[in-house]
Amino acid sequence: ELYGKTPYMDFHQNNSSSDYTSRIIDDGYLGLLKNGGGVKLQSGDTIIYLEGSGVGSGRCLRPQGADNNQIKLGETYAGFYRLYASLSNYTTSDIRKKTNIKEYDSRFESMYMDLKPITYELISDRGQSHCGFIAQWTKEAMLKNKILDSEFGVYINEGDEYGMAYEEMVSLNTHMIQKTILRVNKHDEEISKLKDEIKQLQAKLNAYENGTMEVRIWQA
Repeated sequence: ELYGKTPYMDFHQNNSSSDYTSRIIDDGYLGLLKNGGGVKLQSGDTIIYLEGSGVGSGRCLRPQGADNNQIKLGETYAGFYRLYASLSNYTTSDIRKKTNIKEYDSRFESMYMDLKPITYELISDRGQSHCGFIAQWTKEAMLKNKILDSEFGVYINEGDEYGMAYEEMVSLNTHMIQKTILRVNKHDEEISKLKDEIKQLQAKLNAYENGTMEVRIWQA
């Protein structure tokens, strides 16, 4: 056992003469300090590294390379309350890492109109309204339009828990908005043409009423 106001234990890798290469210290928090390199946390075959210095990309908490895209943060039964960040989330979108790329077909457009946007309160957070969807209702819209779970990653079913990957809705929202804008632009063009035709007809009518245009009716 170690005693003192801030008890600590130092390590000197390769007989280093520096103050320490690694240190475990209790200063109110249990601290694991490292001079150079990084910190490795390992449980079974799973390894997490805390490494780097400086600001931004120089610092990171990451899995080992062999576990790339294999480790979750939290569980359905033990989630985090909120993630605070100064920049937006980065999601891989490199075409070199994608395959089976398709555009949305009419099934997705029909399903979109069957979705039910709502506000709701979490049972664990009563009194605070949130915005979103009901996963089970989304599944009903998918079934109605013959869309498989494997075709729509927004809907998630993990065991007895149902969820939504809301950020993936951005793509479908964009598709539907673009489709709406194209339709509105087409309608605007048609309205503009009708206005021109009405303007021409009004000019002829005014000319007729002012006597500057004569209307002749020919009979066979």
